[in-house]
Amino acid sequence: MPSFFHPASIWSGFKVFISKGGPLTLFKLESYMPTTPAVTEVSISSNALLKLGAAPITSLNDLSDRAIKCKRFYPVVRDAVLRDHTWNFAISRATLVKLGTAPDWGYANAFALPADFIRLADHDAGKHIKVKVEGQTAVTNASSLKVRYVRRETDTSKFDPAFVDMLTTRLAYELCNGVTNKVGLMSQLEKEYDYKLSLAKGVDGQEDDPETFEDTELNDVRRN
Repeated sequence: MPSFFHPASIWSGFKVFISKGGPLTLFKLESYMPTTPAVTEVSISSNALLKLGAAPITSLNDLSDRAIKCKRFYPVVRDAVLRDHTWNFAISRATLVKLGTAPDWGYANAFALPADFIRLADHDAGKHIKVKVEGQTAVTNASSLKVRYVRRETDTSKFDPAFVDMLTTRLAYELCNGVTNKVGLMSQLEKEYDYKLSLAKGVDGQEDDPETFEDTELNDVRRN
């Protein structure tokens, strides 16, 4: 690529005339699109290590202590960050299947939750009917139940940029003690994560349609 192309520019089908003291030269630019590095588990883990001042990794299967720690913490931290917010990119819908056995007391019906369930977003039971998540089930007095929920999204290509940023920060926090043992840095990362979480909630909230499942009341209990 000629040196006069700016790396951040996007070119497609333009004609450029260059004069170097002689006749004008015509260039045909067929197509030039800069590439953005793919988001992967390794890139997220490496960026978390870099926030700690540690060297990045090339694979989660490396035998280095850093890679071993990243491989151990990554899935746990990913699910924790997914649970911290009703991320729009990770929302799924489901009509739940009612179980044959009702709860021992308190509610009339129990429904099986999806295998990839992380957090309840909302439901169609109505304003005055509570729905609680208990273990692998949702209990309620409703006779049927449709839900929107945060799923366990493992495909990094679907991650929202804000989620990637927060996951990187949270992973750095969890790795901090074992990699650097800097208590002050842990406190800084914790504050950074909380701040980014508040921003993400504001952005996602602006994208939500307020008429989702009319007058829904949520009573979500932390999943076991």
